[in-house]
Amino acid sequence: TGGAGGARLAQLFDSLKTSLSAKEWSFVRSRPTEPEQEAAFRQLWSLKEAYIKARGDGLAFSPLSRAEFEIGVGTGAADGCSGAGGKSAGSFFNISSFKSTDAHASRATGRVDGEELRDWSFALDRLPGDHWVSVARGPPAAMKDELGEFAATMARPHLSEAECAAAHAAPRGGWELRQIEAVLTNEVVGGHRAARARDATSAAEDIVSR
Repeated sequence: TGGAGGARLAQLFDSLKTSLSAKEWSFVRSRPTEPEQEAAFRQLWSLKEAYIKARGDGLAFSPLSRAEFEIGVGTGAADGCSGAGGKSAGSFFNISSFKSTDAHASRATGRVDGEELRDWSFALDRLPGDHWVSVARGPPAAMKDELGEFAATMARPHLSEAECAAAHAAPRGGWELRQIEAVLTNEVVGGHRAARARDATSAAEDIVSR
């Protein structure tokens, strides 16, 4: 999730007013500067996006304000799949102390319609360029998959309590930034370069013909 620009911040917030809960908006607007307010909004948006994508229903989950997150709390792993585990106490994450060179992730807790997501764990990382990325881990049983297409992509659509707990406790890998060409096959890269060369040649010929 990347930046929007300070001049458009008020307009952006107004257009997305149903995306955050009252508590989340209070946190965002309590930040002393526009860049910090924007960063706070993007952190929360990143967490919501990770959650609804992990569920499988995406933007069909509406309004997004139903899901409420707190960052910097819930440092322990979730207990499993059944909902066991207590509530966490804490406060929102201090944005100004989190620099782009930090390698660790900030933990977060979430609630939906006021109910704590005890079977879920959330982590938030800052990437270079002031971008944010979140990871949501939840039980397969929480999938919203009417057609069964989402479940069909999973090697293990059903996990035991012990397996869920182990998944929450498992260490997360770091983030590695790569150019898009590094994750494509040589054939795709070659085709893309050839297409760009043809476009450049066509544009040059068009200029000459004029």
